[in-house]
Amino acid sequence: MKPLFLFLLSFSFFGLFATQKSGEYAHVTQETLHQERTTKNFSETRKDFPLLTSKPNLVYFDNAASTQKPKEVIDTITKIYEHSYANIGRGTYQLSLEAGKAYETAREKTAHFINATPEEIIFVSGATEGINFIASTWGEKTIQEGDEIVLSVLEHNANLLPWLSLAQKKKATLKFIPVNSDGTIDLSNLDSIITSRAKLLAITQSSNAIGTHPHLEKIIAKAHQVGALVLVDGAQSVPYGKVDIKELDVDFFVFSGHKMLAPTGIGVLYIKKGLQHYIPPYQLGGGMCVLNDDDSFTYKHSVSKFEAGTPPFVQAIGMGAAIDYLNTIDFDLMQKHLATFCKKTIEGLEKLPGVTIYGPKEELKKHGHLVSFSIEGLSSEDISDYLDQYGIAVRTGSHCAHKIACVLGYDSTVRVSFYLYNTLDEVDYFLGVIRKLIEEHKTSNLQSLFNLTEKNKRSCKQLN
Repeated sequence: MKPLFLFLLSFSFFGLFATQKSGEYAHVTQETLHQERTTKNFSETRKDFPLLTSKPNLVYFDNAASTQKPKEVIDTITKIYEHSYANIGRGTYQLSLEAGKAYETAREKTAHFINATPEEIIFVSGATEGINFIASTWGEKTIQEGDEIVLSVLEHNANLLPWLSLAQKKKATLKFIPVNSDGTIDLSNLDSIITSRAKLLAITQSSNAIGTHPHLEKIIAKAHQVGALVLVDGAQSVPYGKVDIKELDVDFFVFSGHKMLAPTGIGVLYIKKGLQHYIPPYQLGGGMCVLNDDDSFTYKHSVSKFEAGTPPFVQAIGMGAAIDYLNTIDFDLMQKHLATFCKKTIEGLEKLPGVTIYGPKEELKKHGHLVSFSIEGLSSEDISDYLDQYGIAVRTGSHCAHKIACVLGYDSTVRVSFYLYNTLDEVDYFLGVIRKLIEEHKTSNLQSLFNLTEKNKRSCKQLN
C-alpha cells in the first residue's frame, strides 16, 4: 500500500479526501455560488477545481507561488480556442470583433475589481513585467544622478533588481525601510529614509517570503509629501482581499493573474491616468501609434499606446473569468478563513522541537495567508521532499526575496501558503507529517530515510 494511504488512515483523514470524486461539477447559478462560497465552509469550493478533484489526496499548500484554476476559467479559455478564437485589433469581421469586445470587457472587470478605470489598466505578462515596464520607461526618463529610490527590505527580487539596475546605471541611491526582529515594518526612521531626494517609493503590499503586511498609508503619505511617486506590488494582496486603488492613492500598481485563479502569462499594470502622457511606451509595434507619410509617428491617446503587438487577450479573458469567480467570494470571510489556518499552523509548529518560524506571527494569526519555517538539522529541500511523499506540496528556498533572508539570517525556509479551497483537516494532516518527520529524524540517518541518489541530491541543491 502507498505510504500516503497508510498515513492518511492513521490520522483518520482518508475519509475526508477519498469522498472527493473526480469530474463532478454541479451546475449552479452565480447567486447560488455566492451563497455557497460566502459560508465559512470554504472546503465546498474544492469541487470547482478540476485538478483538486482529480487528485483528491493532494494537499496543495503552494498558493503564494500560484493558485489552482477553477473550471469556469478553464472552460472559458477552452471555449475561446475551440469556438471563438481570432486575433483582435484590426479585424473587421465578426469573430475578431467579438474577441476584441471580450478583451475590453476583461479590462473593465479588472478595473472594477480594484476600483480603477479601464483607461488605467494595462495588460502585461505579470507583476514582474509591470515593474520592469515602469523602471524602463518612467525610471529611465526621470531618475538622475543623486536621486533616491526607496524600497523595503521585504521586496521580492522583481521589485528590487529593476531598481538596483536603474540606480547603478543612473548613479542614483537605493534606500531601504527596515523591519523589526519579528519581521514587522519599522517606521521609526521614516523621515530620514524618505527625503526630498526621493523620486520613487516601490514597496510590497504583502511579503511573499514571511507574510508581513506593511502599513502603507503612512509610508505612501510621506512619499507623496516629498514629491515622490509610489509603486505598490500587489501580487500577494490582490488575491486575498479587496484593494481600492483610489483609497490606496498610488501612482503605479502591479499584480499577477496566476496567483488569483487566472492563467499564467497575464498580469496588470495600473498607471494613474494623469501620468500616462508623460510615460513613453515600453515596446514599439503594431496597434500603438499612427505612422505618418514622413516616417514620423504619433502615439495613440489610450492604453493601446502601452500594448504594442498582439496582446495576451485569451489570458486576459481568462482573468476576467477568474475575477467573476472571486466576485462570488466574501473576502472578509476568506481572510478570517486563511488566518485560522495560519494560527493553527503557527501554534502547531511552536510545539515541535527545533522549529523556527519567520515573520510576524501575531500578525499572521489575524490576517495572514502563509507561514515560513525551518527545522534544525534538516534542509528545507529535504523537508519538502519528505512532505511530497505524503502528498503535500510546499515551496522552499529564499522565495526570490534575498534581502529579507539576509536581514533575518536564513538561507532557505519551507513556506506553506493557503487559499480558499484548503481546509483545517489539511493543516492537521500537515502538522502530523511534520511531527512524524522530526521523530524519525531523531532515530534515522536522513540520507537513508530519503534514499536519495547522488543525482537526486545534486538536483535538490540546485533548487535553491
